[in-house]
Amino acid sequence: MAVHMMAQDGLIDLDADIHRYLPELAAYDSEVTIRTMLGHVSGLPDYEDSLVTGTGDPLRDYADARIFGPLGMTHSLFSDNGTDIIKNRATGYKPNGKGGFMTNMTNAFWVGDGGVHTSLNDFLYWERNFTHPQLGQDPAQLIAAINTPNSDIRNSLAKR
Repeated sequence: MAVHMMAQDGLIDLDADIHRYLPELAAYDSEVTIRTMLGHVSGLPDYEDSLVTGTGDPLRDYADARIFGPLGMTHSLFSDNGTDIIKNRATGYKPNGKGGFMTNMTNAFWVGDGGVHTSLNDFLYWERNFTHPQLGQDPAQLIAAINTPNSDIRNSLAKR
């Protein structure tokens, strides 16, 4: 959502090489665009210190101001610090095979592909934005862009 909002605001170009905005990333064998990365799911090394928005704000601040706040999501945040105390946070458990339980949670605090915390009520606000768009300069266009399959990914998979 944040990436598409920044593109709609003219802060980033989805078809630009990702190194234009994150020059510290490792070099890749071929050009990798931001649009390609929007559908990328297999991992990207050495990016955790690069997660700021096109305005230079941490994603946590950007999401609070541009996404969570406008939608009324008062119990949602990106945890960008693994030591944050998150009020009413629930953690996952699984049976340990001995009649008890053990923690079954990721310990990753990557802000972007994880680390987002929300409540069920806030999640309903998030979901409602997809049926009654509210965010961005052109809310309906923003939702359409987010829901458009990434042709770069389909084309690269077809070439394999």
